[in-house]
Amino acid sequence: MIYFETNHQKLFNYLIHHFLEIECLEEIEQIDLSWYIPSKFLEENEEKCLETIKEIYYWTNDNTKQQLGPFHEYVLYHFLRELSDLQDELDDFNEIYFDNTAITLMKKAIKEDYEYEEDVTNYEEYQKEMLKYYRKIYDYSDVLFRDLDFCLIDDIYNNHKKGDLFLEKKLGIDLDYYFELLPKDIQNQYKTGHICLHGDLKEMLTSFKNKIEYGNLSKLFWNNLEAKILEQIEILLDNLMVAYFVNQEIELKWKKKIENNILNFTFVKRFEENEKYLLSFQIPVFENLTESLREEFFKVCKDYEQADFIFLCFTNEDYNNVNKFIDNYIYTSNLIYYLNVWVYDLRPKVAPSKKK
Repeated sequence: MIYFETNHQKLFNYLIHHFLEIECLEEIEQIDLSWYIPSKFLEENEEKCLETIKEIYYWTNDNTKQQLGPFHEYVLYHFLRELSDLQDELDDFNEIYFDNTAITLMKKAIKEDYEYEEDVTNYEEYQKEMLKYYRKIYDYSDVLFRDLDFCLIDDIYNNHKKGDLFLEKKLGIDLDYYFELLPKDIQNQYKTGHICLHGDLKEMLTSFKNKIEYGNLSKLFWNNLEAKILEQIEILLDNLMVAYFVNQEIELKWKKKIENNILNFTFVKRFEENEKYLLSFQIPVFENLTESLREEFFKVCKDYEQADFIFLCFTNEDYNNVNKFIDNYIYTSNLIYYLNVWVYDLRPKVAPSKKK
């Protein structure tokens, strides 16, 4: 079952599966995608489009919850759009595409909707109008998708290349999220799979984190049994970043500075000097792990396109205190604050005991 932005999951999963069954005559591998997917996009992604439509077909008919990715959204959107056009052209469309099960599920959904309608008194009239609504495929996009940003991806990318980020920022769009929807010749220009600098930085931070937790990188943050001081960590991280970006063939410039026991790296991408990104490293101090620190993070974020805050935890006390800070002030049970906070677990690893 695909999770959609609606309370009526069963209804819309059934409808989409049923539509696909009709279109492919119950042989999903035989579906003719050229009727639905823009020709240029299909030409470059035919195999993936077929695999995606098959996933949608099977997901809408099982009980395991699935989340649509941008490629799924794109394919499903165009499939429904073409069906909507066909609905306008074909007089007996509703008789063909909406069977008794579909109508039954619609009526159940309408009854549930009616319970929340305070100003509606005539249920029969309400049901009649809502049946028209649920059979109008043109409106499904508003129900099934959180937004339609993927429809604007070409324009947003073109503006991004020109340095015009207004629409991108206004809509809160992450170009990297929609990377696979761009033409192949554009994708090939970005070897790392990231258009935006924050994507490259996030991948680097993730790489470091994985090597710390599952490899031996954490050892470099120690001098024998003593944790390195911030000035030494500055040199270490600077060297690690140089090696990482050279290997990834990414051209970046950055500045580094230690202030108030915080090590800040400020990055700009070549030819995009107006876009600044911050990586801020600090060794946690218990007294500072309060709500005020969260507000300070927000204040810092205003000066950058994006900022990431990384805690370097050398002891159990550091690690536990930082995680309590995150639980209490960042990702709380009642509210999630949109801050990029990382925990690097640099505690000495306990070697597994040898079997006798």
